[in-house]
Amino acid sequence: MNKLCRATRARQPLSARRVARAAAWLAVIAAFAFTSGCGMFGRTQLPPCPPVAIVAETAKLVKFRPGPGRDLTDVEYEAEISDFRGKCDYDKRGVNIDITVAFTVSRGPAMAGQQAQFDYFVAIPKYRPAEMGKRIFAVAAKFDTAAQRGVQTDEVHMQLPIKADDSDDYEIYLGLQLSHDEVEFNRARRTNR
Repeated sequence: MNKLCRATRARQPLSARRVARAAAWLAVIAAFAFTSGCGMFGRTQLPPCPPVAIVAETAKLVKFRPGPGRDLTDVEYEAEISDFRGKCDYDKRGVNIDITVAFTVSRGPAMAGQQAQFDYFVAIPKYRPAEMGKRIFAVAAKFDTAAQRGVQTDEVHMQLPIKADDSDDYEIYLGLQLSHDEVEFNRARRTNR
C-alpha cells in the first residue's frame, strides 16, 4: 500500500502540489485568524472593571499602646494602605474581581512584640446593608527582629452578579477597619497639615 501512495504522489503534477499546499496554508491561517478572538481587523474593547478607591480617612492606622498617652513614644505601630492592584474578567455569572492590597507597616517605639494585627474592609455601597456590601479581612504583619518597616500584601477575590455595562455603578472602597477614635485621630492629623 505504501508503494501505491508514493506512485500516486509521483504522478501528481508539481504545480498542483504547490497549489494544494498553498491552499492548505491559507486555510490554516484563516482558521487561526477566525478563532484567535483578536481578529485581523482590530482589537475588541474589553469591558471596564468596577472602579476601586481607598477611603482617605481610613487609609492609615496609628495604633497606640493601652492608656491615655497619644504622643510618639506611645505608638506601637502604624499601618497604611499604600497601594492596590486589580484585575477583572466577565463571564455569564457577572464579573470576577481580584484585588491585591499592599500595606506599609512601621514599628513604633512602644511595640513590645514582633507582630502587628489589624483589619481592613472592602465595601460596595450599592449592596449595603447586605453582607455583600462590606467584608472585613484580618492582617497579621510580622517583623524580623531588626526590621522597622515592611510591606504586607493580601489578596481578595470577589464575584459580583453585574453586567459589564453597569460596572461604573458598583464602586469598590478599601480602608482600614478603625474605631471612631482612630477615625477622629486621622481627621485631626489631616486638618493640622
